[in-house]
Amino acid sequence: MEIEFDQVIIAVGQTVEPGLASYLEKEFGRRDLIEVDEGTMRVKGRPGLYAGGDIVRGAGTVVQAVADGRRAARAIDAQIKAR
Repeated sequence: MEIEFDQVIIAVGQTVEPGLASYLEKEFGRRDLIEVDEGTMRVKGRPGLYAGGDIVRGAGTVVQAVADGRRAARAIDAQIKAR
């Protein structure tokens, strides 16, 4: 299966890089973490945008990030099936 995306942000590190912080402030009104619905990982106020891992909770474990990805995948699958 191939899915087209407008943008993918890869974030690795212990602190928010200044360029990313500026982008986050411009796009989300915050310079640090993105707010999501914990059940679906959908970014609050941004339909169709999902986030997980460190950008949502701060420094965490791989297990937490994978769990976020699984929650997002279930929500995306449900959204696609509802169409």
